[in-house]
Amino acid sequence: MRWKKNMPAFDSNLWDDTILEDYETGDRTPRNVPYYRHKQIADGVWQVLGNGDFVYLIEGDDEILCVDSGMGCGNVREYCQSIVPDKPLYRVLTTHSHGDHIVNNYLFDVAYMSRTTYEAIQKSPMRMGPDTPNDYPVVFIKEGDVINLAGRPLEVIGVEDHALGSLQFLDRKSRILFSGDEFNGFFYNSNFTVEYSYSQTSKLMKYRDAFDIFCAGNGIWPGEFLDKSHAGLKYILDGHADEGKELYTAYLDPMSTISELNGKRVIARRSPDFERLVQPLRDAGYGEWVDRLGGNAGFPLMRKLTKDGPWDRELLWDGIRIMYYRNHIWGKLER
Repeated sequence: MRWKKNMPAFDSNLWDDTILEDYETGDRTPRNVPYYRHKQIADGVWQVLGNGDFVYLIEGDDEILCVDSGMGCGNVREYCQSIVPDKPLYRVLTTHSHGDHIVNNYLFDVAYMSRTTYEAIQKSPMRMGPDTPNDYPVVFIKEGDVINLAGRPLEVIGVEDHALGSLQFLDRKSRILFSGDEFNGFFYNSNFTVEYSYSQTSKLMKYRDAFDIFCAGNGIWPGEFLDKSHAGLKYILDGHADEGKELYTAYLDPMSTISELNGKRVIARRSPDFERLVQPLRDAGYGEWVDRLGGNAGFPLMRKLTKDGPWDRELLWDGIRIMYYRNHIWGKLER
């Protein structure tokens, strides 16, 4: 499928066997039916729930733009335009290459992202369906650039632990850091080495006096959570790597209150589809972990089905979960 301007939203009927439950309102709608809602979180800033991680809408003096596009069906661009109808929306800023953040990029006139993110999307786009386009116009940006949103310039930061090529966007006017999945509140996942993760939180700490909250993929969190994660990573490096639990109770994203309705599966909106991972985890030898979650499969367990089976330790530090590899403490990132 070739990109073309204002192409219609992708037909998501391949999802007609699933119902999504809004974990805050309790609304249940078929996954292939458009569903969006929003709330204002600051002057000129909105959080938008569809499916996939949250989309954020930011208003400048003469236009609006989105941070990430999610993977909800229907036209997220049109929905966001309806929030601020008197200013045009044509740009989307992409934090990283994972499908729950980028599927609907094709609905915009142009997507801004790092070159590494673009290459990852072309190589393994994690699309919603086989015909979802990934050849839309792209502008490459990098750390140190400034997005020219009039009246609200957005500074580009390049912290990349969750995914290579990740970017974050600092809004000094609202004192918000749009962090994607690189910083998701009450947990920090060290995907490479603890030393490297500490270098990445150190980079963010340089901007700490410029923001009060994170607008992250999974929600909105106080800036103090960065302080705690940074200190916890330092504690591990200071000779306390063995203090992390080897068999920990993984945290759970929101779960649906029922599992079936009218013969169709029900899963939580925005959260990954964990139900289908339970048996593969048991088959792979992680049954004890599943049992500790009451028979569920949380995000850290999902990652155990990847090649490395990540995070064999968890350190609980001042209310923050820091997950890391015991045998990957020191070392820089090798691309």
